[in-house]
Amino acid sequence: MNGLWFRPKITAYRAVVSVLGAIILFSALVVPANSQGSDQANWSPVDQVYSSARSLYPRLISDSTGTMHLIWGGLAFGQEKGEPHALMYARWDGSRWTEPVDVIVTGNVADIREPDGVVDDEGILHVIFGGPLLQYASAPAESADDARNWTEPQLIGDGEFIISRSDIVIDDNGVLHVVAADSQKNEVYYMNSADRGVTWTIPVEVSSSPDKIVTTSSRLAIDSNGVLHVVWVRNPLPESYPPQGIYYARSEDGGQTWSREQQLAGVDYGDAEIVIGESDQIHVVYNGAATISGGKYHRWSSDLGNSWTEPFEVAPKGGGLNGTPSLAVDATGALHFLGGDGNNLWYSIWQNNVWSPPVDLHALDPNEIEYTETVGATILLGNQLHVVFDDRQTEMWHTSRTLDAPPLEPVPFVDVDAVPQGATESQEVLTPTADEGVFRPILSDSDKLPDTDSDLNPSSTILAGVAVALLFLLLVLIIFRVRHRLNVRR
Repeated sequence: MNGLWFRPKITAYRAVVSVLGAIILFSALVVPANSQGSDQANWSPVDQVYSSARSLYPRLISDSTGTMHLIWGGLAFGQEKGEPHALMYARWDGSRWTEPVDVIVTGNVADIREPDGVVDDEGILHVIFGGPLLQYASAPAESADDARNWTEPQLIGDGEFIISRSDIVIDDNGVLHVVAADSQKNEVYYMNSADRGVTWTIPVEVSSSPDKIVTTSSRLAIDSNGVLHVVWVRNPLPESYPPQGIYYARSEDGGQTWSREQQLAGVDYGDAEIVIGESDQIHVVYNGAATISGGKYHRWSSDLGNSWTEPFEVAPKGGGLNGTPSLAVDATGALHFLGGDGNNLWYSIWQNNVWSPPVDLHALDPNEIEYTETVGATILLGNQLHVVFDDRQTEMWHTSRTLDAPPLEPVPFVDVDAVPQGATESQEVLTPTADEGVFRPILSDSDKLPDTDSDLNPSSTILAGVAVALLFLLLVLIIFRVRHRLNVRR
């Protein structure tokens, strides 16, 4: 009789152990893989930052104090249509945006092309843009929403660069580094400023393009050893389409000399972006043209760009050369990808050398958002991902999420003189724009980030469920063991 009772008991005991093992394996494998889940539930409601007849090229810039700055090309006061003639600015104070203002106006003969910027440790916002000549201006980051605080734009390079896209970064020593693709000289050039934008070095040629080729979309990144990494796109002349490939070069001597260029992608690929990830890994993402059904692609290198992984398709086919994707690296080294293809705005996370399934952020508000091409993203204080993107090239929208990463403490700016850096006695300060404009921003208080990570991170719910299940099964196992011992004694 004891034997008949003992067999079912042993079977149940083994079943409990098996289930326990399965749950432990699940928690070890599945939960970490989804620790930064990319589903829509993790994001704040979308908030419209700005609306006008023309809004393009959003660029997000975070600083060490935990403040975020947004620049983009928009219509100037009184301008009702056409290409953007104004550099627009707004600041995120942690819960809402300041009222967008046009801080620099190029006039009616030039348009603002793909601005970029950085904030240094003294709290100066440095901005470059094409208009169409390569120009530089600066303002105190804490008061950049007042046009009177900006220096007058100055031409940099040789003063004749016709820019398709340029990029600016700052190193640990406060040196500003700039690359620019000159569509008149058909090459990529590098220059820097060691005095916070007052003077600039003579441009150095980075690329060496064949005849009937123009360079576009130059992007720059600096690794922890000060090595400069650049990518750009070749386009044919005179049509400029389709792109003839994506190229890469690096400099290990501060930009004085450059390596021989390498081709990372062939014909029909363009819109390249580059960032430096964990352990100085070099990451490049880019788009496929409509002639090959679009797509978003990723390659990376762990040996200073000497060798590269095979291309990986980050997002589904669709769209084309809609606009350069955006990449951001959080405090854990995870890589965050954002890219629009028109009908979708794709988001994916790269962790442990694996991309998560892409999520379409248009689903956050499908009734309002229709068509996205340009997008900007940044990481604020190590664990806050912010994204701004255009809709139909007329509106700017914002969303954010708190990441499963340790937050960084805000670092105040170094005390400096109140005079904007980069200004000289011969420069004039821009006249402020009118108090009332034709286009008014639509602001909202709905952007405030949730107070706890549990509202944003689905892994916390999974872990709690796993813990309850483990406790329950452990209790069942103890009961079986006690009953077994009592039966043996009988």
